Amino acid sequence: GKKKNQHSHFLSIFCIGPLSRPIINSPNRIPVENIDTVSLTCNATGQVRTYQWFINNRAPTDNRIQLTRDKRTLTVGSLTREHEGSYVCEIKNPFYSNRSDPFTLNVYYGPDNAIILPKVDRYPVGTNITLSCSAKSKPPAKFIWFHKGKKWRPSAKLSLTNVSLKHAGTYICQAFNSHTGLNSTKDKTLTIYVEEKNFTDSEEKNVKINAEFTMYEKEAHTLSGGAIIGLVIGFLAVVVLIGALVYFLFIRTSSGPQYFYQ
Repeated sequence: GKKKNQHSHFLSIFCIGPLSRPIINSPNRIPVENIDTVSLTCNATGQVRTYQWFINNRAPTDNRIQLTRDKRTLTVGSLTREHEGSYVCEIKNPFYSNRSDPFTLNVYYGPDNAIILPKVDRYPVGTNITLSCSAKSKPPAKFIWFHKGKKWRPSAKLSLTNVSLKHAGTYICQAFNSHTGLNSTKDKTLTIYVEEKNFTDSEEKNVKINAEFTMYEKEAHTLSGGAIIGLVIGFLAVVVLIGALVYFLFIRTSSGPQYFYQ
């Protein structure tokens, strides 16, 4: 008899299980701005078909962020503080999806330009002065003050009590970040002056007399040698003129009237 046609049928069955929650790993310590590069890798078990990244709940658009071909690893080059934030990795296959816990990226930076407050730089004797130094930095910067070559104890604030004229001069604040190895300095020059006193009437008269005498002394000391000689010669000329006039008048009166006969 005739053999019947035999047809073989194969049924392919793919078993795709759930995906584990992905974990983001980074080999970097906390990176430093403008120095380090950061790489984040999304690790998961299961049949992962696609990887997708979100930075602060948005897909990355910065051209400084690069992804590997399978998008499993994200790399941030030319790192700045603007790249700080929450990084999330999402994985998918045709039936399942899962997201990682947020990975918080921190970036060390600074210190930026130091600032000294208050801006006032003139104070009377006896005033209490507090200078405050600040600079944006992560982690927070440490501060130290200098004045006339003397190093003050480390602090963001410098307190000067009952100031005298010796406290005048330039004060320098240095901000330092040990993690970035950077520092920033700012200086401020203080002028300390003596305030005018409210005098009584008698004291005011004495002050005026002393002031006038001082002005007279200054004027006397400012005369040149030629001017002094001129004054002496002028004085002697006046004395001689007066003497001659007196002598002429005396001779005329003592000789009496004179008569002439032909």
